[in-house]
Amino acid sequence: MWLWVHVEDNRKLIKKSCSDEAPRPVRSKNSQRETQRKQTMTSFLEEVTPFVYIIHDRSEWLDPYRKALSELGVPFKELDLRAPHWFYLSTAPPPGLYFNRSSPSSHTRGNRYAMELASAVIDWLESHNCTVINGSASMKLEMSKIAQEIAMTSNEIPVAHSSFYSSQEALLDSLKNNPERFSFANGFCLKHNRGGSGSGVRLFDSVDQAIRYVESDEWEAPIDGITLVQERILSPQNCMYRLEFVDGILIYVIMIDTSTVSTGSVINNCPADSCTLKERARQRKLEMDKSKNASNNGSTPVACPLKFQDSSKFKISLGFKHPIVERISAYVASKQMGTAGVEIIVDENEDAFVIDFNATNTNYNRAAEKRANIPMRGATAVAKMLRRYWLKSPFNDTRTPS
Repeated sequence: MWLWVHVEDNRKLIKKSCSDEAPRPVRSKNSQRETQRKQTMTSFLEEVTPFVYIIHDRSEWLDPYRKALSELGVPFKELDLRAPHWFYLSTAPPPGLYFNRSSPSSHTRGNRYAMELASAVIDWLESHNCTVINGSASMKLEMSKIAQEIAMTSNEIPVAHSSFYSSQEALLDSLKNNPERFSFANGFCLKHNRGGSGSGVRLFDSVDQAIRYVESDEWEAPIDGITLVQERILSPQNCMYRLEFVDGILIYVIMIDTSTVSTGSVINNCPADSCTLKERARQRKLEMDKSKNASNNGSTPVACPLKFQDSSKFKISLGFKHPIVERISAYVASKQMGTAGVEIIVDENEDAFVIDFNATNTNYNRAAEKRANIPMRGATAVAKMLRRYWLKSPFNDTRTPS
């Protein structure tokens, strides 16, 4: 079976297996056809140099990693999921270390099947015993907020409780005929089961507000058809916290100012600082439109504070402590996660609840890191992790990690 793949500018298939096992034999129903195919691929079967391969769907987010990896002398290549691709499934992948940074919001940028493709690639890599940072287990969490809540609950980590609906019609029927299902003290928000970058996230104080949004042209259909209704956790300090983990270790906690979030608004707390001028202009227009047409019917988005407003909305919280941190840290370490960004809110009773879990595509706010003058910044921590795994891998058995 064939699946097209393009790895940056180097289109070469590798003979050498990612593990010490012998390459799997190629099954052939028609040996003559297989021979012809192999002859046309001779140039793809010669490269044996190992690299760190970064699987991604947005080049702009990689700048900090490119810089950090280059400074550490780690050879890397990019597998951009937006490009044409092919894989020969019976041939072992190139020797190297694979770092998955696929984004669950890729479909909002025109990359409808990037996550599905990433999952297929990772299945192929893992079937050949390749080392994949943020592999299939992380992908399962990244692609489903339902899976996230189940995982947290089963590990006794408090969450903002949710229900989910199979369609727009099912949600609307429940809002109209079973309003008691939405009786939360501080309101609720709608979320896409597979989200990211605030896609489909809206906050409401009442059922009537939600009904007007769901029936309006502003309704955002979830990519997998599933919408979550999540209890709103109110923070007395108007903030939330994001715990950043690299290689199972908490590197820092970032505080996000949520004071600008209002009823009916889109909520996007992405910390990435690699936004284009076009995106900033779009967010500026949304903010201007909001100020002119403020309403509480869920139809007016709020601009991402990083992309338009003052980046001081994001601050490293050096002294943050809470019992939930230990529980989350134990979970992330037990699952051997490469990168994770876990978002929590602390209520008036000092109880903390997980509201989101980012398992593959973690971005860092460099402005906040610089202001805090922290010893280990996100992209640097990731690059050092990749260097450690790259040096320890079988294809680098003559090297000694430093």
